[in-house]
Amino acid sequence: MFDPSKLSEINIAGLPLSALLGALLTFLICVIVINVIMKLVGKTLSGAKRLNHTMQRFLYEGMSMRQVFDYYFVLQKAEGHFEPFKNDVTIGQVLKECGMQRFAQGLMWVLQETMDLSQAYMPCEPLEQEGKFLLQEIMARQHSRLHLLLHYPVDTLWGLMG
Repeated sequence: MFDPSKLSEINIAGLPLSALLGALLTFLICVIVINVIMKLVGKTLSGAKRLNHTMQRFLYEGMSMRQVFDYYFVLQKAEGHFEPFKNDVTIGQVLKECGMQRFAQGLMWVLQETMDLSQAYMPCEPLEQEGKFLLQEIMARQHSRLHLLLHYPVDTLWGLMG
């Protein structure tokens, strides 16, 4: 007979059942939130906002593969359809104007290499050199402000001042 008081003792792959259920619930909430955001604000704006958030996270807090995985889902949902902004400005032009182009190109390379993202789903061309830098920083899990300052001087300075 099933005893609910024994649920806390159940382990799957060495992890407690409660931890696995918590991770599953977090994942499902993320998927739902991404779907709602994309329906409300459009695929292009959602992709640009998420990219900005990912870049800020990388520069100021440290980034893990989880954020890369989140952005992968945003791009998958957009299916490569990026509507132009006002006056037919493309997402690539917006990324360049906002100073996110190099970061975006590096992230596209990381997504292509680690998650096999199709180039048709990318808002910009991948850049291998930048992607290798990003992947190395993500995997290192320790972010030196000086290292990032040398690589992204303007962006990092704004973060230090803010």
